[in-house]
Amino acid sequence: MAKVKLRKGLNPLISTGTLGAIQELIVAEDLLSSGYAVFRAVSPACSCDLVRLKDGKLERVEVTTGQITSLGKRTFPIHNPKDYDIIAVVWPDRLISYFPSAEAKSRASIAS
Repeated sequence: MAKVKLRKGLNPLISTGTLGAIQELIVAEDLLSSGYAVFRAVSPACSCDLVRLKDGKLERVEVTTGQITSLGKRTFPIHNPKDYDIIAVVWPDRLISYFPSAEAKSRASIAS
């Protein structure tokens, strides 16, 4: 059996790849419910995870995992802002925060 890389605090049976796919689907459902048409990357090597379209405006969406520290601070990893227009952060409680790429670096560590 292959070794699976795990993330701290999550179900130990879920690999990071599976977790990422689940979170992309959570974000896709949220965007669809908000009236967007949503397109998902076919290759894991794509520069962004999803594309959303509404009212003729097309935006690249990067989905990432947010963490909540023991002090209650919400943090998420920085991604290259040239690769996306919107970053969607899925928190452990499955809430989603959306930030424009221009704000992502300054918001990567926010208070809960």
